[in-house]
Amino acid sequence: MKAVAMEPLTVEDYRLLPDAGPRYQLIEGDLYMAPAPNRYHQEISLNITLLLGKYLEKRRIGKLYTAPFDVYFDEINVH
Repeated sequence: MKAVAMEPLTVEDYRLLPDAGPRYQLIEGDLYMAPAPNRYHQEISLNITLLLGKYLEKRRIGKLYTAPFDVYFDEINVH
């Protein structure tokens, strides 16, 4: 059986995915399901967030976001 070559997926394809359900990443035009972070990851993330939050309270030089959201790098990479 021959493999079928497919065009890489794009940001437009990614935006058509449903908002509910698993999270995905678009890497070099291929769609990957992103695993849920484990407890250890969450503990480290919280500690870093608290440290950065204290730093930004003293120096108003940026914003800190804790909720995940899409970052669009180019037409075939979204994390």
